[in-house]
Amino acid sequence: MNKEKLLLELKLDMIALINDMDWQTIEASTEKLERYFELLKMIPKLPDVENKEIAKQVEEPEEIPHVEYHKEREGISEGKVRLKLGGADLGDTRIFIPEKIVRRLNVEEGDWVRAKAAETRVINGNRKLLYDFEILEKSFGDSESLRRDIRFAQVRYDLGLSDYYILSSEAENTPIKIILNEAKLGNLSIEEGDFIDYAYWVEDILNGRVTWKHKIEENIACSRREEGLPSFDLEDRFLEGVEIRMLGEPHKKGEYTRELEEQGGLVSWYNFEDLAEAMEEDHSDSTIYVLFVDSIRPQEYQELLNRKNQYNFPILFAKEMDTTSLMHWLSEELQLREYEWLS
Repeated sequence: MNKEKLLLELKLDMIALINDMDWQTIEASTEKLERYFELLKMIPKLPDVENKEIAKQVEEPEEIPHVEYHKEREGISEGKVRLKLGGADLGDTRIFIPEKIVRRLNVEEGDWVRAKAAETRVINGNRKLLYDFEILEKSFGDSESLRRDIRFAQVRYDLGLSDYYILSSEAENTPIKIILNEAKLGNLSIEEGDFIDYAYWVEDILNGRVTWKHKIEENIACSRREEGLPSFDLEDRFLEGVEIRMLGEPHKKGEYTRELEEQGGLVSWYNFEDLAEAMEEDHSDSTIYVLFVDSIRPQEYQELLNRKNQYNFPILFAKEMDTTSLMHWLSEELQLREYEWLS
């Protein structure tokens, strides 16, 4: 590593930070300068190696931590993400990361993100600076957020209250009913049957905010009890020889596995990467894919939906529900497939 080059870069960063300092930012700037001094103390401990081939044989130096900084003249800022109820803040800067970017990049609490000024637009009569965002380093769960999300909640209407609402879970016997007032909706317009995402702070589930309205291109299986759909008798071991590949982390994962295997099903659970690979290799008529949309990432849902449309895979998109409902949906999927074979 070229220590002289590293020293020069740190000095230039510190000079820029001092030049941009004012009475409003002096406290935050002082904290950042202290972090720079900590880095400067580490430089003498690093190996000074110019040749790349030799560098490979040298033991890697202690990892240099990210330092939050803001270069206004260059339009670049880097910082640690703090999630909000919709979007996120980039460290101590005044830069806000929109919810759509949080979803697209899978930004999580504690991730180190770079924001680079891209263009200026006039929005609602005001000039606004827009940024391109890039994840520099994932936190991998090292920083826990107090934000919680209910994904793909189905909007229902209460005639008595004349209000829309969602349930905290369709798999619980006594779910919490969350009324969706205007404060929670913001600028979103909803109607009965829509699927939305709802964010809230821990221990304050009733005072959250709707963060997303999904554009649904595929039916999503929900609790038949909540949908008012009838139950019917299932044949014993009706899943005999059927391979069921599941994606997601529902709370009833163990119960699903046990009950479906008792009905003869061959149950396996996948992460997103392995399931996508399995789809590329397998086109068996005896395989059903079940994706629990409320416990997978938004971009994973969209990509697997694209695969279903492209390859006509038998995918059941589902919310976590009672086990009886899930078995009924699988039975209907098999009956539909049998009808397609006969026709």
